Amino acid sequence: MLKRFFGTLEIPNIDLSIEKEIENNLINKKIITGVQEKISYSLKNINLKNDAEYLIKPNMNKYNNIAEAEFVTMTLAKEIMEVPLFGLIPYNNSYLYIIKRYDRINGKKVHVEDFAQLLGLPTENKYQGSYEQCAKKVILKYSDLPKLDLSDFFLRIIFSYVTLNSDMHLKNFSLIEDEEIRLSPQYDLLPVKLFSNDSEDLALSLNGKKKKLTRNDFIKFGYNIGILKPEKLIDYLTNYQDKFNKIIEESILSEEFKKKYILKMMNILI
Repeated sequence: MLKRFFGTLEIPNIDLSIEKEIENNLINKKIITGVQEKISYSLKNINLKNDAEYLIKPNMNKYNNIAEAEFVTMTLAKEIMEVPLFGLIPYNNSYLYIIKRYDRINGKKVHVEDFAQLLGLPTENKYQGSYEQCAKKVILKYSDLPKLDLSDFFLRIIFSYVTLNSDMHLKNFSLIEDEEIRLSPQYDLLPVKLFSNDSEDLALSLNGKKKKLTRNDFIKFGYNIGILKPEKLIDYLTNYQDKFNKIIEESILSEEFKKKYILKMMNILI
């Protein structure tokens, strides 16, 4: 894992200077807005033997366990979808979440556009629209692998719902152009409702709803976007319940967060 992640067999001794970085970014107004109060920035060529870039997210006092929660949720996601390389780094008796940028290869930028850009919407409108529009006006229109990407997108929406992620807006999905245009690896998977009192379960509407969704809502959504047998994909995901619970139970989340995560996730499994 270290070899793939950093290009070395040892964890690099990286001086992150988080406090200074947070201060600078606050001054420069680069703090990322949203439910998760966080700071993300890239690291390049810092005691590393490659040209990869990384994004770092520290734990914040206001949201204890948030770095660990994102790590655990990405670990769950890795079971059923493509995600970038990610991990945790110990820092000041806490942890930093780190993810390798998939849109940089050997220092060169890979063409990626998020769904807001592809729909012609500014960032401030990232919560406008529906997942049906994402499927029909983005994936079907631009993807070179539309059938595969539709099924993948459908699973990602259900996964986000099941893992309490109510913040999967238009900026959290994108298409990447490498050998073909396709859905990019999934990122920013966080159990938002463990940290907030968000009254809605989804960031965008699905079947005309953002909350009080049922299995039938997801089935109807699946057929609407062209999935042949959405029931089977739903069952495919829910069959992971025991494995998901085991991953959470064996994680470094606090016991309180483990119980809370499993309980809430079980209560809404479709």
